[in-house]
Amino acid sequence: FGSRACRQSQCSIAESTVMTSTLERGVVDSLIVAPAVLGLVWSAKEWFAVGRINVQVPPDKKEEPLLNSKSEQLQNMNEISSIIAAGAKSFLMAEYLYMAAYIVLFSGVLLVATEWKTTVSFVVGCLTSILCGWVGMMIAVKTNVKTTHQCWTSQGGLGLGFNVAIQGGSVMGLSLVSLGVLALFVLIELFKLMLTPEKFDGDLGYFAKKYQLPFENTDAMFE
Repeated sequence: FGSRACRQSQCSIAESTVMTSTLERGVVDSLIVAPAVLGLVWSAKEWFAVGRINVQVPPDKKEEPLLNSKSEQLQNMNEISSIIAAGAKSFLMAEYLYMAAYIVLFSGVLLVATEWKTTVSFVVGCLTSILCGWVGMMIAVKTNVKTTHQCWTSQGGLGLGFNVAIQGGSVMGLSLVSLGVLALFVLIELFKLMLTPEKFDGDLGYFAKKYQLPFENTDAMFE
């Protein structure tokens, strides 16, 4: 009895601390969308910077002895990178085939057991995950060979290679998070257009109480 009373007390305290945001709708939307867009812009900038790196013998080393050996090594690097890229694409296509079967099957289960909004959210989440997986894999494959090349040709040791690795990693991390945030935001906005304020408020209010989100109602979202 004591533990149950304690849990009830904690729930009452938690519910009493839930606050309604005083920010205007446009400000809230901007705080959500702007960082995601900036993340995509920065990801594109860093990706173009990595893409400009040419895997070839630097001009200042073309007159050095053993040039043929260096050219062979570069050729091997490019061939290995191409093989890895092809293998990554084959893996992703096979994975997506299994995912497609799972998405269709489980979407049917959700559609029967829950409401259509849950099914739509599930499908959108799966498609976003597929897109993020493809982007992340392609970025990783391209960054690996360019990082190796910069470490190999750098006069100052591993500095240039480290910078390329950081650039490639930031592209993958920021782009995945940004795509996820934007997909969730668009999904919520579509639900707001298709549902009545009362229905949307009831559904989202349930999750607000369950997960202690920083708002109690969503009336202002429809203003």
